[in-house]
Amino acid sequence: MWVWGDGSYGQLGLGDQANRLALTLVGAQVAFGGLPVLMVACGVFHSLVVNKNDTLWTFGSRYGGALSHNDCNTRLVPTHIKAQHFGNAKVVSVASGLSHSAAVTEEGTLYIWAQLRPLACQQGGKVDAHAYCPKPAAGCARQALPRSATNARPRLCYGHAI
Repeated sequence: MWVWGDGSYGQLGLGDQANRLALTLVGAQVAFGGLPVLMVACGVFHSLVVNKNDTLWTFGSRYGGALSHNDCNTRLVPTHIKAQHFGNAKVVSVASGLSHSAAVTEEGTLYIWAQLRPLACQQGGKVDAHAYCPKPAAGCARQALPRSATNARPRLCYGHAI
């Protein structure tokens, strides 16, 4: 995957917080488990990537818990999100907003995370154990999205979702 632009929060995944004015390759053979990238979603300060194995990787700002690593740490390189957070299902679609993210699994379940506890990281790093882990969206835990929606992409905007 090639990146360029504002890297001030590590959202380029290059291991630093520098801007890039020219195309730069992320990790070559080691990033994303060494597999090709299928999908990318860019938030304002974070990025999400799905590789050929339908596994999710995140990097960039920890603001609001958008990375889903259940901590208050910024990630400067792509970091894998375990499938257990998605009911051991493959992720087929992702979206990101200002400080929130979403994923749809192969079964059609929509997961959302971040901004569930917006001030947790600013308040001494005290994080609810589940505040930043992907959770099924209301209603989707009991009833998956229709099969036709599996390829649909949620859209996340500055402070709302569609």
